[in-house]
Amino acid sequence: MGSYSPPRIYNLNARQLITRSTRMYETLGDTKAYNIVRDRFEIFFESIDKFGGKVIKTVGDAVMTSFISNEQAIMAAAGAVACLREYNSTRQPQDGIQVRIGIHRGTALLVNLNNSIGYFRSTVNKAARIQNLSKSEEVSFSEEVDRDRAFISALKTAGVSEIQKRVEDLKGIQGAQVAYTARINTESVIALSATLAGKRS
Repeated sequence: MGSYSPPRIYNLNARQLITRSTRMYETLGDTKAYNIVRDRFEIFFESIDKFGGKVIKTVGDAVMTSFISNEQAIMAAAGAVACLREYNSTRQPQDGIQVRIGIHRGTALLVNLNNSIGYFRSTVNKAARIQNLSKSEEVSFSEEVDRDRAFISALKTAGVSEIQKRVEDLKGIQGAQVAYTARINTESVIALSATLAGKRS
């Protein structure tokens, strides 16, 4: 039997997933591909920590994180994308890293089970499904996140454009869900990262 402590409530989950990782392992070999994926994790971990987030767990090539605010989540994502673009600029195209990002907010149960912290509840599942809506270097976010004016303000300040509203059937979630997808362009990443760095200093 594992140890158990009463659950605590957190209010946001964000996920980032590396794309094309299976192909990288096949074409580059296990060692080289692993080193690239490891570099990607380190870039994300640094940005998550810088902007006050917490890494909950990694699932394959995905990282699940928790933040106090939606604004922090998008800032961490933008900062990581900026670093990944710099990383990719020094490497061959086949060695580059591309990611897709999803942000959702809601309550979740934080449980200590078998000496490991786990998040449970539909919030976690929806965060994963929202992330699956993104293509490379896009961020998708739920209607719950869109209602947060501070989050939308951060997007506008950064100049993130081409926000597309969509209605999707998300696997395992009942009923059609409203979500939004935005492209993270280079100028937006630079502006948003600078804005957030100023707020954090």
